Amino acid sequence: LGSVSDASPDAFTVLHDAFLAGGAYIHVPKGVVVEAPIVVLHWSDGDGLASFPHTLVVAEETAQVSVLERFGSPDVEHLVDAVVELVLRDGANVRYQSVQQYGPSTWSIALQRAHLGRDAVLRSSAVALGGAYARLRSEARLEAPGAESEQVAVYYGDHDQMLDFRTLQDHAAPRTHSNLLFKGAVEDTARSVYSGLVHLRPEAQKATAVQSNRNLVLTEGAGAESIPNLEIEADDVRCSHASAVGPIDEDQQYYLATRGVPPEEAERLGYVVLVAEGTTIVTSLILSRKIEAIVGVGCLASLERIFPHMDAAAIPGLASRARVPVEAADRAIAIFLAPDPHSRTKDHDGRRLEPIDGGWRLLNHAKYRAVRDEEDQRAKTRERVRRFRAKPSGNADVTPCNARGVT
Repeated sequence: LGSVSDASPDAFTVLHDAFLAGGAYIHVPKGVVVEAPIVVLHWSDGDGLASFPHTLVVAEETAQVSVLERFGSPDVEHLVDAVVELVLRDGANVRYQSVQQYGPSTWSIALQRAHLGRDAVLRSSAVALGGAYARLRSEARLEAPGAESEQVAVYYGDHDQMLDFRTLQDHAAPRTHSNLLFKGAVEDTARSVYSGLVHLRPEAQKATAVQSNRNLVLTEGAGAESIPNLEIEADDVRCSHASAVGPIDEDQQYYLATRGVPPEEAERLGYVVLVAEGTTIVTSLILSRKIEAIVGVGCLASLERIFPHMDAAAIPGLASRARVPVEAADRAIAIFLAPDPHSRTKDHDGRRLEPIDGGWRLLNHAKYRAVRDEEDQRAKTRERVRRFRAKPSGNADVTPCNARGVT
């Protein structure tokens, strides 16, 4: 207890240690495979109070386990100072998911830190939806060769929320691998801040690390800041980082419009598509009706590995948070990620079409931009012809021309 969190102390972890009164301890013995997920619930209540939840997961050599934690509270002015410690011995495989759904007046300061041994594998994902101010520090230290970590998060802020993410990928051994992907959206006057560090120490030769942060800003009053950082002390590594902040792409809005999606829904659907594109929802017993009935996670949206599709089970929750009809979200996902390959109807130029809302829309995603450019060019040509015809001819003779030259 404390051996992991004490390696990355700050004022709030010290405060947590001072007031810690209990928590959850999960120990998986050597070689044991836990088939069903372990669910941990943290409910914080009491106006003007503070709580200090703590979770310690220890997976011994070659052990396997999946842990789902849900953090929630009513609409009370409450401070939650949480710490999660993950210890992965050699060859252990741990999947950890957290879902944060605090009330709109709750403040949250959380640390999730993992230490990985030789050939250990960690799949960590987080969902941040609630809280007036919610900070998450997600850290992984790869201490032995062959260790591999994946940190994925999705978040959504509205009203005057503040979402704060700070990540660390700490490579302290050769041939280690880490991959981080944080993505989300803000609207109204909400703000998000991401600050991440990839640290490759001198001994981390032949390590690979990827860091990516993507943000959608849905309204003018909202804001997002992204600060990715690299600190490379080894000379034989592969490392990259990237970040993006901005509104939904105009091409995506046009693409949705050509498929019958109203413009007022396009921006909110952009968030659903952002989450869906490149990620998938956990498809295990965690999403089963039994678990949902127990923990009440109707909008569970924990993310795991990067795949080119999205599980339909997560669409209702994401659509609910983005305040768009589930049917519209389902249709947007299908349009972007699974266009009908069997449609054979074509227009006069040979482009494939699809019947939507009683009309016909272009289906081929690869050509829609060229089609729009062509339509714009035709409109400009018509305008030039109209202006030419409107000019007074005077006494000049106008010689007609064809496409091959002057006649």
